[in-house]
Amino acid sequence: MSSQHDGRESRRFGEHVQEQAKQQHRRSQEDRLQEAVEAANKALTTNDYLKAGSILADVIIPLLRDREDARPMSEYHRELSDDDRYPWHWSAFSRFRNQPDRFLDAVASPQVSDVKLLASYSAGSTPRSESARKVIWKALESAESITSYHQITQDGMRNRVDASGFAVKVGEHLQQYDMDFPDPVPAVTRQFGALKHFYTGGTGSGKSVGADRQAEDYYRASIGNGRDYKVLDPVELSSTENAVAYDVGQRQDSLREAREEHGLPPSWDDAQAYIEDEYGVTVERGAEYPEDSDVPEAVWEVVAYTPEAELFVPLSPDLEDYPLPYDTDAESWVPTPFTIPASEISESLMVAVLQERAGRKEERAIREAYREVNSNHADWSLSDLASAIGHRDDLNDSTKQSTIKLLSNLEAEGVIRTADDPHTLDWHQLFTSTNRITRINQAPVRDELTRYFIAAHLIDQIWSRRIRSHNTPPLILRLRELWELVPHREFRRKMDDAVQAVVEFTIDRLLKIQRKPRDINTHVVADTQNPSDVEKGIRTRFNRYVVFGGSNDEIKDVFKWASQNNWQGFTRTLTGKPGHAGVIKGCDPAIGNPYRYGIAPVHLTPPSWHCHDKNEGPSGFQKRADLVDDEELRLVAGDWATDPPSTAIDEDDYVGEDAEDDDEDDDDDELTTKQIRMAHRQEARRRNRHGESLREIRNNLPNNPERGKPYGTSTIGNWTKDVDKGAALDDDE
Repeated sequence: MSSQHDGRESRRFGEHVQEQAKQQHRRSQEDRLQEAVEAANKALTTNDYLKAGSILADVIIPLLRDREDARPMSEYHRELSDDDRYPWHWSAFSRFRNQPDRFLDAVASPQVSDVKLLASYSAGSTPRSESARKVIWKALESAESITSYHQITQDGMRNRVDASGFAVKVGEHLQQYDMDFPDPVPAVTRQFGALKHFYTGGTGSGKSVGADRQAEDYYRASIGNGRDYKVLDPVELSSTENAVAYDVGQRQDSLREAREEHGLPPSWDDAQAYIEDEYGVTVERGAEYPEDSDVPEAVWEVVAYTPEAELFVPLSPDLEDYPLPYDTDAESWVPTPFTIPASEISESLMVAVLQERAGRKEERAIREAYREVNSNHADWSLSDLASAIGHRDDLNDSTKQSTIKLLSNLEAEGVIRTADDPHTLDWHQLFTSTNRITRINQAPVRDELTRYFIAAHLIDQIWSRRIRSHNTPPLILRLRELWELVPHREFRRKMDDAVQAVVEFTIDRLLKIQRKPRDINTHVVADTQNPSDVEKGIRTRFNRYVVFGGSNDEIKDVFKWASQNNWQGFTRTLTGKPGHAGVIKGCDPAIGNPYRYGIAPVHLTPPSWHCHDKNEGPSGFQKRADLVDDEELRLVAGDWATDPPSTAIDEDDYVGEDAEDDDEDDDDDELTTKQIRMAHRQEARRRNRHGESLREIRNNLPNNPERGKPYGTSTIGNWTKDVDKGAALDDDE
């Protein structure tokens, strides 16, 4: 007899032995039942109905009858007949259970001839052995339903199960029938804290589609009483993919079909019509899900929300001849212009770009000029910084000219203004408006340096603002075409030196975000075609990889970054079909088991919003106008104040007046010559990128300032190779 002392139960040794024996007996019964069900079904595959019936009569039915939790057959009939998961044939099961020998004798008798069998069928009767077979088959199915009901054998074994995210289905895991994955299988884990997702695959593989569905998963988790997530899509350097995402319903036929195959409406904006057609139910937007509804909850929830998104474009004179979507119904522009206050640009970013025009020796003077302006003015412009640099005695005229020229070019782009400009971004609202997805597109700006500078500033602000604040919702940083934002050094070497410097600054900031995602409460969802195109430090710091294909070497590398094994086995799961991928790490099956890398293959569910395919045309803005009835493309001239600030920089105010008359020492002369030759090198590289030959470049360049003669083609060849920054310039012929 059990007793209790101080809240702790105790039992006699004999009681413990009895309980252990009962458990062992129950496990033994269940093992025998499972083996018997398996053996009987195997016998059916060879038409050995005598063996299958014998196992059913001698093993399965007695074991079911002897179970402690056995129920009367009438109760099984009541429970199972209304459950679609369990095949149930009450009549056949009762007949066999009451007279098993009769049916076993029938299937054991010699087989009738084909002639007699045909005659029997023609007479409208079924041969005795044929009828007995059907009874045995149905009785075995019914007995197996009882074992499934008691969870002795699996019920409803499937070759695909849902792959779940935080709030929605993100795909379907394709598997063998005897795999032991749960349904649904968690495709993302909650045990890593802030997740960093990396989607990789070739053109048309579905990587962007899969990444967008993951972003939708986060956004849907913010709807209702769940945890709030803010989705931010801040970078589009050359494409306009994000211009059509989020607030335009899915219109790609193949993706709409895939969603319907997964049991979902083809897009968010026709979910109501889908439910009416499929289920005959009218659903009001925002209506709560009734528990007794025939409509699956995942389908119902698509109607419960309308994706809300805002789109920002840089306010620049370049917009004057760049058509943007205009909402004719609301009589307003779809995009919103934004500007950047110069006073918000960090010292590190500003110095990174300016020192490429000045040289590292004069970096200190430029830093001091920045700090002077920043400490003396609460709000300042690039003109103020240019003035501070122009009045520095420790900077020579050549340095002043090159840095002020760069500042003048940036200011002329119109995006960088002062904090009192009405179009500056409201970062607090941006971080806290979880019901709205924010996207920023830099593509309308022509100048490459300005585009990269804007992107670098945005990434810098995300890091610096969130590391200082802990009162904002989790941020979802959606980064498209990651190779373009933070390319590998082989790609950076082909960029202008100032652009290189800005990209390397961005790499530094993104590395900080990846190293401390929990400190800034930020998740990253990125995609790229070839992971090797991305800076190595970035591509190796994700903790969830979704791979759509690639060479063995690429897949092996991904497994190494994820600290997982069995990459060879993973390659055998990849189907090569669009939308089919494998998840490496970052999903619950991989936790605690280094030999189970994740789940694969997974047919990813497309998002309910549109995914712009470049085959549809080069412009997402144009696609919006094609898909949305009340939108058309217009020019913003006259509506937006695109002109740059009136405080334009004039380089002649600071340099050049006495440059020819200055009696500078030999060191200054030598430095000036190097600066001139550096400008020639940059011009040579620019012309090379535009396809000019070495001889054409030589003919178009000014003479070598040291010799007064044209440069040699070997010198120009060295300049236009992928050489490291700061390579020696004294390699003339």
